[in-house]
Amino acid sequence: MQKTMQRLGRIGVACCAVMCLATTLSAADAVIHGVVKDSAGKPVRGAIVKAAAGNLSVSAYSQNDGRYEITVPAGSVDVSADAYGFGPKRQR
Repeated sequence: MQKTMQRLGRIGVACCAVMCLATTLSAADAVIHGVVKDSAGKPVRGAIVKAAAGNLSVSAYSQNDGRYEITVPAGSVDVSADAYGFGPKRQR
């Protein structure tokens, strides 16, 4: 009886380890990267790139060459970019 309980205990620990590993793998982060360009195709330096997923929001600035990289949780993410001087034009 004691050997059976030890085996069940080992199986329980093994199952728990597998479940923890699966949870860790499913919670892996994703990396979004790209280049922010203006309408002429030139890179935009200093644009704010925002990635939003539900209540979570992560931002980064584009580099001199327009490149950016953001680490976000895996899943569906909305990405937007905004830069000074590139917003909608206002009529006066």
